[in-house]
Amino acid sequence: MKTNRLFLFFFFSLNIVFFAHASEEDINDGNHHAYKVSGNLEDRAEVSVKFLPGTGFISWILTRNSETGVLDDYGRFYVDDHWTGYLPEDSRILIAIRGNGVNCYYFRVVKPTFGHVELVGASGSPSIEVAAGDALVIERLYNTHSAAWCPDP
Repeated sequence: MKTNRLFLFFFFSLNIVFFAHASEEDINDGNHHAYKVSGNLEDRAEVSVKFLPGTGFISWILTRNSETGVLDDYGRFYVDDHWTGYLPEDSRILIAIRGNGVNCYYFRVVKPTFGHVELVGASGSPSIEVAAGDALVIERLYNTHSAAWCPDP
C-alpha cells in the first residue's frame, strides 16, 4: 500500500515537471500589442474583435473570404465577448450591432498581419475603432434606424 502511494506521488510529480515549462509566450516577440499572433498562418491576417463592457448590445459578425468567396456567419456576440479569425487579404468583415435600429460596420483586410477592433457604447450609438495593428481599414459605416438588416460584406 505504501509502495502504491509512493508510485502515485512519483507519477504526478513527474507530470508536473514535464508540463511546468509549457508557457503562453508570444510567438513573435516583435509584436507591439498585447495580443498573440499565430506563427503558422503567414498569409492570413489575424483579426481580433473585443466587445468591451458598457451598455448592453447584441452584435453579429459576418466575413466574406476573398479567396473562396464564402460568407461565414460567426453568430451573436454580447458585451465582454471576444472573437478571433484568420482571413486572407481583401477579405471583408461586417460587424452589425442591433439596438435602436441597426449599425453596420464594414472592414477590409489590407495586410496579412494583425488587426484588433474594439467596440464599446450603447446599442443605439456604439463606438468602434481599429485599436491595434495595420491589417484592417474601415471601409464603410451604414447606420439605419429601421428593421432592415445590413447588406452582406
